[in-house]
Amino acid sequence: MMARSEPVDKRVVEEQVDRLRAAAFEMLDMADKIAAASQLPYASMASASRADANPSGLTLLQAALDTYRIRRSRDKYFPSAIFGEPAWDILLDLYANETLGRKVTVSNVCVAAAAPMSTGMRWLRMLEDRGFITREAADDDNRVIFVRLTDLARKRLEAYFSVELSAAPNPASAQ
Repeated sequence: MMARSEPVDKRVVEEQVDRLRAAAFEMLDMADKIAAASQLPYASMASASRADANPSGLTLLQAALDTYRIRRSRDKYFPSAIFGEPAWDILLDLYANETLGRKVTVSNVCVAAAAPMSTGMRWLRMLEDRGFITREAADDDNRVIFVRLTDLARKRLEAYFSVELSAAPNPASAQ
């Protein structure tokens, strides 16, 4: 590989990275649609919508989906590199997908966390070491690894969203 003789413009690189991430989310959305049409048991939360939540009212799932959607929408306005919370994105992704009955692969959770695979893997190790996630190989293909929340992580996320929901203003009572 030849060394570059020109300096790298970090803004150009950030823009390219942001465009690639946007394209990755679009591809993930298409993959989720294909997976849903083929009734595959796993998907990514990157394309999860409010329609997946219980339509009867604001639920813990809807709170998780909204939190994730709002976090990812920042990437349209700011370079994603300035917001670094892959662990939180991983937990949100796993919570929403598991609540919807979906299995999540290691690669999908890294994409949903908007992190490079190496960063995602580092955060997965940290979450696993702290007892928040487990990994297991797919029954039919040992190359596919699924990530799951532990009961501890699920209980803590539900406690967090319950407190947040109870603290949120109720639009119906404001009328």
